[in-house]
Amino acid sequence: MDSIDKIIARKGYKNLPLNIYNKTWRDFEIDVGKGKFYLFGIGAGADLYFFKYGNFSKVERAFDNKEEVQGLTLSMLTADFDGCCSVTIEKPKELENSGDKNPIVLISSFNYFDEIAKELESYGIKKYYSVFCMEMMERIYHHNISMYSRDVWLKNIQMNAINPKKICIYSDCDGAGHAKEIVRCLLSMRTDLQIVWIVKNWYTKLDNKIVKRLMENRCAREFEYKTSYVWIGDSGGSGFPTVAKKYGHIGIGLKHWSSITLKKFALDEKAVGENQTVKDAILSYKQHIDYIMVGSEFDEETCRSGFNIDDKYIRIGSPRSDILFRNDRKMPFFNDYQELKGKKLLLYAPTFRRTGKDMSNVGYRHELDFEMACQSMKSRFGGDWCILLRLHPMVAKYSKEIVIPDYVIDVSNYQDAEELVAACDALVTDYSSIMFEPAYINIPVFLFATDLEEYTSQERDFYIDYETLPFPIAKSNEELRKNIVDFDEQKYKNDVKVFFNKYGVREDGHAAERAAKFISDLIDEKVKEEKMTNYESSMK
Repeated sequence: MDSIDKIIARKGYKNLPLNIYNKTWRDFEIDVGKGKFYLFGIGAGADLYFFKYGNFSKVERAFDNKEEVQGLTLSMLTADFDGCCSVTIEKPKELENSGDKNPIVLISSFNYFDEIAKELESYGIKKYYSVFCMEMMERIYHHNISMYSRDVWLKNIQMNAINPKKICIYSDCDGAGHAKEIVRCLLSMRTDLQIVWIVKNWYTKLDNKIVKRLMENRCAREFEYKTSYVWIGDSGGSGFPTVAKKYGHIGIGLKHWSSITLKKFALDEKAVGENQTVKDAILSYKQHIDYIMVGSEFDEETCRSGFNIDDKYIRIGSPRSDILFRNDRKMPFFNDYQELKGKKLLLYAPTFRRTGKDMSNVGYRHELDFEMACQSMKSRFGGDWCILLRLHPMVAKYSKEIVIPDYVIDVSNYQDAEELVAACDALVTDYSSIMFEPAYINIPVFLFATDLEEYTSQERDFYIDYETLPFPIAKSNEELRKNIVDFDEQKYKNDVKVFFNKYGVREDGHAAERAAKFISDLIDEKVKEEKMTNYESSMK
């Protein structure tokens, strides 16, 4: 039973108005040839229509009630066929005053076709068809077999043949993170690869050699997954497709942190508890995994525990952190913020908080005294300081609520957090594992944890005793001021070195190269299981 069958069973079909219920695909084809044709709704029904008619599809205007897709083009959200790719999605209200006479409208929604039909009637539009209803008629009169279901069409596109040199990527970090650096190295190593990145935001900046697909474009996304030899996905399973992994696909798991993490995650996380649904989702991650790339022995141990995966781990280091070791590491950020050149930058990056009785909501906590922090940095290190405010991506939208002076720049929506780390001269955070990365190159890190006891008792457990971290800890603004003013650079460097040695963290700026070499060898079938350590970091 697919989604159409389930809706039929749930909603029934005998009480539907005849002007929408008794129409067939054949009726639709005849009518479309007589006038202007519009599409209402961007969803599975729209995908089904485009896969059915291909380059013969004809859409002059498109409409959707969802504000987030209004202004985008059809090619961003549906299968990309000639003739419709440049059509911009409009507000349905535009239909009321369009002046178009008797347009034919195709309703793509499976769940709300009857409500949309009433909306069209209110605009004076009488000729409309429903993808759902026409598919339903096919099933009634063709022995419950859908001639044009999405799965049938996907199976017929190139028979879903796997391209041995195609890589498909999905990451929690659109166009950023470990995958960005790995792809950069792959593109510099060879020119014969086809790389597709599934993004949540169409406006994500990518190298022009990378094909971009929008997460909401279901049919196109599944097609890219099915025809890719290598899948690269982010942690927790969210980066892997719902389509079944079959023989011939290779799944590579990444994480969104670097070579060491503070907070417990996945199965080790307190919030998971006895929630079997969440546990099952985490455990399903291993079904798509052949290799996991990690940064250290500690990183591997926590992944084995958190994901319950004992598969092959490739200890390469942290690709996303490679930028820190470049002489021009600040350039990417200053290219976007040229007015800040010559300034010293303090990056303030607190993590999110879980809220509500069941801790299912997310929020943020902000108590930093911006003026105190700025003046303390100037007093201890000299120079003209600005503060970069970076809320966690899960709560980035709330950054506009924070009143900031002109020397604080809100970068909560900046695409690549690693470029912010590379540009900063000091970091303040609470419990985010971003704390470790500036320390790879001895950039000062200060911890500002005003709710440590509350956080650890109610929200998250740590893999590492917070008090043993090599960074000065403050529970108030006054303590933070003192830690900054009294900062001992040599002691800090020694503490960081001892700490990283204890957890086996060794970064050298070449992790992405090792990862790219491994993936390239996989594609060329040169990987030898008994020589897996050839790809691991050997830095001492």
